[in-house]
Amino acid sequence: MPIYGGQAVIEGVMMRSRSSAATAVRAVDGSIVVREMPLRQGNIKRSLRRFPVARGIAALWDVFALGTRSLAFSARMATVDPDADESDVDESDIWTKVMMALGLGLGVVLFFMAPLGLTALIDRWIDSSTVSNLIEGFIRVVIVIGYLAAIGLLPDIYRTLQYHGAEHKTVNAVESRVQLTPGNVVAQSRFHPRCGTSFLLMVVIISIIGFALLGRPDIWLRIGSRLVMIPIAAGIAFEVITFLASRRQLAWAKALAAPGIWLQRLTTRHPDLEQCEVAIAAIAPVLADTDRDLLVGSVVTALDSSTAARPDSLPGAK
Repeated sequence: MPIYGGQAVIEGVMMRSRSSAATAVRAVDGSIVVREMPLRQGNIKRSLRRFPVARGIAALWDVFALGTRSLAFSARMATVDPDADESDVDESDIWTKVMMALGLGLGVVLFFMAPLGLTALIDRWIDSSTVSNLIEGFIRVVIVIGYLAAIGLLPDIYRTLQYHGAEHKTVNAVESRVQLTPGNVVAQSRFHPRCGTSFLLMVVIISIIGFALLGRPDIWLRIGSRLVMIPIAAGIAFEVITFLASRRQLAWAKALAAPGIWLQRLTTRHPDLEQCEVAIAAIAPVLADTDRDLLVGSVVTALDSSTAARPDSLPGAK
């Protein structure tokens, strides 16, 4: 069964399947601009797909890289004329790598180093290493929820959260075998078990368990352990989220996924019909042949060849 996913970008949505991705953006002139991006897997990444946890780490790196590139593309297309020349819409690899580094660095500092630092301030009064790690975990959960709640209050972010909802609704429509019209899509649930929000919460939960098992070594060892454990926790979380999503109809799987679904109330909003139209345009190019019968008409505006993606510049390319 084909698996689809994606993310919200600026005034648009990125969708991907195993073999391709597409980003659809509502341009300043009101048209929908779509860029298709074939994805290729090198021999190493194909080999990693056989190994649990490792395949999750590799997949998440690709998702992050692709998402960053899609964000850069959408930022330009949402603010410039869609007929602009290549120099106006092409994002450089250097800029993409800088954005990735900043994003990863901010995430590590905010969600991992900050809770550790705050806990270290009161550690001298805590006798139990387990209690210390639980306090650190509690602070981490508070920071995650507080951060997600705070950014949702920003007007510009609110529209992005609507596109996030449109992305979920569109994937749910495909998985429910519903014809892809804006009216049908907007009626779907804005929550999805494979959402990155659920993944983030799962990483936090797994990290709390993992850090508790490590005890309370010297502060520098704790910093090092956090850095080492982040990709491991992410790989395990990827496996757990994928496993639960494949069994979403079972009561116990729904119960385990419920906290992540609840947290999506902070990261998604109900989209309007025009935003759903953009999400449909994003998923249309990546649909498998078995799902193309769900398409009704066309809302895709083809990009000029000058802005077409270069396959060798994409995440997962050889």
